[in-house]
Amino acid sequence: MLSTQKLLSLILVTWLTLGCHQLIAIPTPQNQNQWQHLISVNLGSQFDLKEGQVALIASENIKIKFLKVEEDSRCPSGIQCVWQGQVKIAVNVVKNERDLGEFNLISRVGEENLAVKTFDGYSIRLIEVAPEPKKNQRLKTSDYIVTLITSSASVPLATPVGRTTYYG
Repeated sequence: MLSTQKLLSLILVTWLTLGCHQLIAIPTPQNQNQWQHLISVNLGSQFDLKEGQVALIASENIKIKFLKVEEDSRCPSGIQCVWQGQVKIAVNVVKNERDLGEFNLISRVGEENLAVKTFDGYSIRLIEVAPEPKKNQRLKTSDYIVTLITSSASVPLATPVGRTTYYG
């Protein structure tokens, strides 16, 4: 049988150990949909999202949700086009549980500034939208995967540290 002092010491050590770990939201019936597509990524690393997925940058308490592809007028492979077209996506950004709004990011050749948005001291850049359109093939919204990178606005986005890919 444990002495009272040993029992109290064990409780204190357990409490301190658990108290030092970051709390993670556990889905409940009310918010389960919100968290079922959550992935963890690092600030400064490229990451891939499918429509509806949310990237969590835990160190900064930032969530980025890929809402949808709003426009895809890119020239399909196998076709000669006068204009290369563009792809426009919508993302939602939440920082410290405060909704910062919906942002459009546009990938258009020669206009890289359209692919970057700055928010609350951070920047987000659209790196790529896959797959590329093909002749006589219609893409479904579930086919799209976007590659993004987020960093502190004071750090250039052109030099990513790594890449995290999620397809599940």
